[in-house]
Amino acid sequence: MRIMSKLLALVLALIMAIAAFGCGAPALPTEPDSEPTAAPSAEQTVGPTAEPEPTPEPLNEAELALKALDMEMFADYTGSDALTYHLNLAHPENFPEMTDPEPGWGEFTYQYAVDATELEKEWLSKLRSIDYDALSYDSQITYKTLEQYLTWNIESLDYYYYGEVLDTLVGFHSNMPLNMVFYDIENKEDVEGYLTLLEDSPRFLNDILTFQKEKSE
Repeated sequence: MRIMSKLLALVLALIMAIAAFGCGAPALPTEPDSEPTAAPSAEQTVGPTAEPEPTPEPLNEAELALKALDMEMFADYTGSDALTYHLNLAHPENFPEMTDPEPGWGEFTYQYAVDATELEKEWLSKLRSIDYDALSYDSQITYKTLEQYLTWNIESLDYYYYGEVLDTLVGFHSNMPLNMVFYDIENKEDVEGYLTLLEDSPRFLNDILTFQKEKSE
């Protein structure tokens, strides 16, 4: 995805450059008899005094609790597997509170889904313990979004085997080559992470086959 973004940025830069050179009118020469324009006085050059930016008000207890829960969910999701971690964090050093991701593609079993649902129930309980009325308008939107997301995920466990992992267009087997192509490699750690994903692929594909067998039963 970053490759496409870089190409798009280059194309836009070229278009802007062509427009600037192609559409810009040439500057008219100054008439020889015209008098030079007087330089502005010191009083004229002095602009209005910039007002200091207002100091943000400290977050209340509800805002702090929502922020902590949001970060906890983000850290768990991002660290669930090496690919998700790599695609979401260009600079992991900016998130010292996060731990290293699980190696490889992560887990794909019914028991893992059960455990994840139990964790989501805990998150939903924490969320509903937060004073909604004490939140700002934007934070209330975040609250409602998280509540809807967690509720849907918890209810979806009953339909676990209705999922289609090997969909023709968006299945794992069709997306895997694209995921590996868009895996940016900039240092030694990236190379090691890439090779770990390749090495772990047979194990994860076997988990998918197990899912398909359980689904047929």
